[in-house]
Amino acid sequence: MEEGRISYHSSVRTVYDRIKKDGMTNIWDRYEAQGLGSSPDQRCPFCQEGRRCDLCSNGPCRADASRDKRGVCGITADGMAMRMMLLRNVMGASTYHYHTEQTLKTLQATARGQTLFASPRATSSRPSPNASA
Repeated sequence: MEEGRISYHSSVRTVYDRIKKDGMTNIWDRYEAQGLGSSPDQRCPFCQEGRRCDLCSNGPCRADASRDKRGVCGITADGMAMRMMLLRNVMGASTYHYHTEQTLKTLQATARGQTLFASPRATSSRPSPNASA
């Protein structure tokens, strides 16, 4: 793999060299193993356009809208692309669900004055820590 292709940032190239030295694989090695080492941007056009499906045991299927070639289940190329886009969005949303839940819990606790963060509403009802008793 050409040095400039990995990254223009020297720290990334340093880590890449270390990984190679330690005998570990990385994304660039895997591209080369697939025969894409000289041009990792040149991938399977079916996969790149979302027209490949392996969601069931009948696949993988490749759809071609120009020839009305459909998947085994009858799904069109447009349907495959939309289904994959929707699936990726659902997976992304579910991935961040935990982070969102924790953020909401922190905001609620902050509003009740139960965190280190100050809420204007919560601090107005509490005595100031500097007030003498």
